[in-house]
Amino acid sequence: MMLTSHMHKRGTRFVIRISGGARDGEVVYQSDAWDHPPIVSFATPITLNAGEGLVSEVTYHGDPAKVVRFGLTAEDEMDIIFGYWY
Repeated sequence: MMLTSHMHKRGTRFVIRISGGARDGEVVYQSDAWDHPPIVSFATPITLNAGEGLVSEVTYHGDPAKVVRFGLTAEDEMDIIFGYWY
């Protein structure tokens, strides 16, 4: 299993946590890089039980003079969790 993140240039921190269950809030991934985020491999896969999931928490650097919306360019913002398993 592997996890990585995707955010645009205003993103300063991306954290993935387990949501729900006994491990609620456990951090399983973090990155401060918007342009080349790490791909983290887990020797022991993360098992998610019924009622558990993954949630992202993203911090952005904002410009008060500009409205920033969700979008596809580096001038916009978004956050995506990518998870790979096989």
